[in-house]
Amino acid sequence: LGHSFVTEKPGDYRQRCTSGDFDSVLGDREKAVGTYREFILFNEESIYPEYVAFYRREYNDGAPPRVSAPAPAMHTMSAGIAAPTTVEVEIPAGAAPGSMIQAQAPSGQMFQFQVPVGAVVGQRVTVQVP
Repeated sequence: LGHSFVTEKPGDYRQRCTSGDFDSVLGDREKAVGTYREFILFNEESIYPEYVAFYRREYNDGAPPRVSAPAPAMHTMSAGIAAPTTVEVEIPAGAAPGSMIQAQAPSGQMFQFQVPVGAVVGQRVTVQVP
């Protein structure tokens, strides 16, 4: 993340990073209101998502709380699509090329994949988590 500009207040801090003074912005919502910390990067080459977490926030009454001020405008990067998650899996005994086996991603998600042609027992193969 390099040298981060740390703030507890919402705002557009893009210029602080694009000017070269900072490499990223750390929106410290955890310190401000007890929720979480946001890390914002403006240089695509600085981002390497090994894991991507998708979540949906659930509210007690089903509706999000009312906000007194509008959220800052979102800025997207040209790539726009998260890279698929891949994991390395060892081919277990009894598995043959073309057979389906079950594996567990680091997130705990269970998934199935087809043993690649030419793979042998004990070999480690890289597979995409659906």
